[in-house]
Amino acid sequence: MADVPTKIELQEAIFSHLAKCSPEYKYALNIEVLEVKPIEETTDEKCKYRARLDFFCPRGRDDCSGSALREARDQVRKGFEREEILSGQLKEVELSEGEPFFDNVENLRVLRACLSFEV
Repeated sequence: MADVPTKIELQEAIFSHLAKCSPEYKYALNIEVLEVKPIEETTDEKCKYRARLDFFCPRGRDDCSGSALREARDQVRKGFEREEILSGQLKEVELSEGEPFFDNVENLRVLRACLSFEV
């Protein structure tokens, strides 16, 4: 079975892809991969995984809008569809829709998404 990317590897690959798409992403938002865990094992030794992603704006960035977070999520989706992120390592990649919300505790605008894939 192929290696499952760690949350750090996945996070760095996504961030690198976004930085190539548009350099302002490097300064405008952050991405955190909170977990990568198996969700389903099948009889043909394929295993599905789920990763929880948070897209958020750094503290003090009042100009970061929900639409900027949605745009970044869409760039990530396209990157996986075109196999530009972790090229050839992941199969059957899906990235959930999510709506931005304001986290009052952390004082951040956040868009949470779920990435599912096979290796």
